Amino acid sequence: MRKVFAIDASSPVDTATARAAILRDLPIGTSQDSVLRLLATRGVGKIAHTSSDWGRPDSVLIVNISLDPRRLAIVQTEYGVGFTFDGEHRLRAVQVSKALTGP
Repeated sequence: MRKVFAIDASSPVDTATARAAILRDLPIGTSQDSVLRLLATRGVGKIAHTSSDWGRPDSVLIVNISLDPRRLAIVQTEYGVGFTFDGEHRLRAVQVSKALTGP
């Protein structure tokens, strides 16, 4: 999360700081192309443990970020970011969710 969305090292990583960091770089109204370009530049889908996929309807892009499974922890934290676009392909909303996963 910190690397992909440029969250300051002095800030905690949580849904609020992640959303604020995303909106700092991608304010509401940003074009879909600009969002996709920034995500590609930041390595989403290329950096291990990151992925993106279009949800249904096609106006929602889902980005998943999980922590490194090599970390020795039974419970891992994963984040999901939903980018919702309007009919003119402009960013309309950003939602960040957190999930705890384990065996």
